[in-house]
Amino acid sequence: MTQIYAPNWEDIDPDDWASWPCRYFRPYEVCDRRTGKVKTTAEFLAWMDALREDFGQPIYINSWYRSPASNKAVSDTGEDGAHTTGEALDIRASLTDAFRIVEIAMKSGCKRIGLKQHGSIDQRFVHLDFDRSKPLPRFWTYS
Repeated sequence: MTQIYAPNWEDIDPDDWASWPCRYFRPYEVCDRRTGKVKTTAEFLAWMDALREDFGQPIYINSWYRSPASNKAVSDTGEDGAHTTGEALDIRASLTDAFRIVEIAMKSGCKRIGLKQHGSIDQRFVHLDFDRSKPLPRFWTYS
């Protein structure tokens, strides 16, 4: 795996393919919202670009990378949740769009999918991850 890491998203030139091999997503979308740190892999960026291409319209990221401390603050998965790997994200999506994202993700090899489709529209999302340290396959809903 080709790791991509930066102490702050502003340290990455999104137009330099060698440091940011991604067409549809910018470093500020991938970073930890509390610290600005970026951590992911080139392979996951490529997978997300392919998912976005297949989806055919913009994808809005609620959360991608989270540092262990940030993850502990917002998730019951604690300091080693899937987001801390940089290969997990939450996509703002509801209804038909959520269904299409799940369908594309499954067809392209994603085996860990979470779904929150209740509450206000802006709080609904699809979680996708490739955390190999967690049980596979897994599909869950959020309460």
